[in-house]
Order: sequence, then structure tokens, then C-alpha cells
Amino acid sequence: MTGRRPYRRPAAAAADERGLTLIEFTMAAAVAGVMFLVLYSILNFALESYKVGQLRSTAVQAGRAVLNRIVTALRSAEDIYLADDDQILILRPIETSDPLALPEDRFRQDQVGYLYSAATGRLDRYLGTLGFDTFLDEIAAFSLNYRDSFYNLLAVPVADVQRIKFIEVALTLQEEDFQITLRNLVVLDNPVNVP
Repeated sequence: MTGRRPYRRPAAAAADERGLTLIEFTMAAAVAGVMFLVLYSILNFALESYKVGQLRSTAVQAGRAVLNRIVTALRSAEDIYLADDDQILILRPIETSDPLALPEDRFRQDQVGYLYSAATGRLDRYLGTLGFDTFLDEIAAFSLNYRDSFYNLLAVPVADVQRIKFIEVALTLQEEDFQITLRNLVVLDNPVNVP
């Protein structure tokens, strides 16, 4: 009687069925961990950059709005009472919106002032009828430079405010760990007389 030989699989097939060893599994987990760490770092950097961009955008928008209001008030100034490097007091016309007001009462004048306090980092606005109110917080610096009709810098406090023809306004905002500086040059509406 001839015996049957047991079936033997080829060597390649036997190697495919043996599975993962502990070393192979550990290496695969380490490579996957490194890949996830790199992806997390990239995502975290992108989110932090977006957050900083949003903060800067918000600060710039608030600063521009404040600077535009200051520039508009200074541009329409009829008289300047006080001109210092961090404060100014002007007289400007204000139109009343009361439709029942007499024609001579429709236009009046009001004092407007801006005062910066470095100790508090706050810019206050003075309205003659309402007094002081906080105009903007978190300011690192606020400065006013005054120039004559030849664009020469005037010493502050300005003794002869009638010589002021240009006012340079610089506003530096502090947002967390960065600063943004906004500047504007105001040409006063009063005529500039150049001989």
C-alpha cells in the first residue's frame, strides 16, 4: 500500500499567513504617531495664525474708526485752544438735528478735545456738553505733531495756535503681544496762506 503524502504549501504562502510581529506593530505605531504629530502641528499653527489675523483685523478696524472720527473733528476745527503732544482742544461747529429749531439755532459750536493718558493706556474724548468719556482702550501711544504752512514742526505746547496748518496724528494700538501704528495727516479747512 502506498501511503499518501501530506500536502505541503509553498514557502511563500506560509510566510504571508504568519501576521505582524511585535516589532513591526511598534514601528507602524511610531510612524503613525509621528505623522499625526506633524499634522497636528500644522493645524495648530494655522489656527493660531488665523486667531492673530482676526485680532489684528479687529484692532485695525477699531483704530481706523477712531482715527477717522478724530481726523473729521480736527479737519472741521474753527479754533484750537490747546495743542499739546498728547492732547488737543478745539472748537468745531455742530449742526443740530432738531427740525423745530430756529434757523439761527440750527448751527452751534461745541468744544471737542482728545486726551491720552499713558498711565491707563486710554484715549478720552471731551465733549463740552457731555464731559469726558473713554474713546478707546489699549493704546500704547498717541501723539500729535503740529506743522505750519511750510510744514515746519512747531514746538509743543504751541504758543500761537493760529500758525497750525497741518496736524499729524499717530495712534499705536496694543493687542495682546503685538502693536499696530496708524497715522494720518490732517489738513485744516482754514486756508493755508503761503507767501
